[in-house]
Amino acid sequence: KIDRDMLLLTTDADALNEVIPGVTDAFDALRATNNDGIYTSNGAYYNHTVFGRDAALSGRFVCDFDHDLARDIIIRLARLQGYKYRQRNQEEPGRIHHEWRDFRTWKGRPMERLSVAFAGLLWGAHDHRLLTYYASDSTAEYIRLVEKYARRVDRSLLEATYVAKNGRTLTVLDSLVDAANWLVGKVDDHGRFMTTRSDFSLPYQTLQDSVTAYAWSDGRPVNFHRPHSFLNTQAAGADALEQLSKLLAGQHPSARRYQDTAHAMRRALLNDYWDMSQQTFTSVLSERRGVLQQLDVPN
Repeated sequence: KIDRDMLLLTTDADALNEVIPGVTDAFDALRATNNDGIYTSNGAYYNHTVFGRDAALSGRFVCDFDHDLARDIIIRLARLQGYKYRQRNQEEPGRIHHEWRDFRTWKGRPMERLSVAFAGLLWGAHDHRLLTYYASDSTAEYIRLVEKYARRVDRSLLEATYVAKNGRTLTVLDSLVDAANWLVGKVDDHGRFMTTRSDFSLPYQTLQDSVTAYAWSDGRPVNFHRPHSFLNTQAAGADALEQLSKLLAGQHPSARRYQDTAHAMRRALLNDYWDMSQQTFTSVLSERRGVLQQLDVPN
């Protein structure tokens, strides 16, 4: 019913614009050129830029009513997927990117261009392009997007081919497995997805990425140089691997491994992230005084 209603709404632009004036034009303005998927903002710092996490989240929404755009998003993210290790931008094999920007098409005023150019120097911009992999949750959200599309729209997408960054021709299934293997490789023996921050990136690489987003009750910031684990990434990772294991059950040798890891992550989520004193989930596990512990501030 939801899919049918969404399809009816989006095929009647006049009726939809009566409810939300200008919404279809705004949506069309976010479509990326050259089948690159979607730009998730036309703001000064973010226009003509493909953010991996944001594109994956948007793709999961729009695949209910715009199958072609969702497919374009998937192929674009797959084409930018990491295939080697680079410390500067934290590229790793299988990791889905955080930010892709072409300075020749990005539109910014002089001060905005100056600040982004400085960031580009820190983050390894090359040939007028910037590509980083800092976000901890882009990969899980990509897996969730591909799984939803394959399950609800068209499973043959898994056999679709594209040319990867290293020039190899791969299938979306290849990309999906590489992404899942990267995610599994970040899960420790206790079922916790652990991440660290590059010296060059924003401190906290998750959906809530403000520099003041995570601090202890005494005001000290969470130590992003040591392994830490965000609640939303833990939950998204568990869901991604669980759904992927069902999608590939009986068809791929790693399906059982993904399921086992998903179950371990779920157990850790309920055991290690639940704050009994606050009766809520902690937003992050972080090292303090050499011990990994729950952040003592409700978020």
